[in-house]
Amino acid sequence: MNKFIIFLMVFALLTSCKTSNKIEEKAKTDKLTDFFEMCESDLTKASNIVINNDIVKNLSHLLKMNDGGKKYYILEREAISKMIKSVTKGIYEDFIIINKSGSIIYTMNDNEIFNQNIRKKLISTPYYHCYHNRNKKVYIHDITWQKNGYYLFISQKVTGENSFPGIFILKINIKNLKNYIKKENIELLGNDRKYRVSNLDENILQLHKQEKSINLNNPLKSNPNYKRFNFYNINWLIIKK
Repeated sequence: MNKFIIFLMVFALLTSCKTSNKIEEKAKTDKLTDFFEMCESDLTKASNIVINNDIVKNLSHLLKMNDGGKKYYILEREAISKMIKSVTKGIYEDFIIINKSGSIIYTMNDNEIFNQNIRKKLISTPYYHCYHNRNKKVYIHDITWQKNGYYLFISQKVTGENSFPGIFILKINIKNLKNYIKKENIELLGNDRKYRVSNLDENILQLHKQEKSINLNNPLKSNPNYKRFNFYNINWLIIKK
């Protein structure tokens, strides 16, 4: 048999094996990891929209204007929201942009925080922590109560080309995370042994009933159904039900 044909057959076989392994690895990926990887991908796509359209610069300029600025901001917000939603999944409660000086120059839904400076009025909020950790590749503010629900915040610094730097934030209702991973039949605890996701919503941010028996350093010693989950600065304990 021609040596070249043999080479092609071997190459095809090896390629097939690698493809099979990748498919198998993907199948093994748990839904929780899949969720956060999806959010990170959406964060990058949205950040590129902000950079490519020089949104931080344009909105910062509008903030300096008087009533005309408010008028044009409404039009800009609608267009920006449409662009961002076109490259992200529909699981986000809000999108927020903070400029370099700490002013919230864009929010898709929350008019109360628009034009607030997080360094002066919103120091105790997740927005301040996202701004404070702006130099991290990705920062995740752990689940917290805000207004009418429990939310997770994922942020990233947006800068590039000749655009003004800023912070882009995804706001996620925990109900959407819970729905995404519900087939996994798991609950999640933080390092404080408090629930992050539970079958019972009233358990969220409450202590696990057997919290003293949980070995955080080696959760498998506590229960073979316990395991660690890490994603950037998030460090949770998965409890398989």
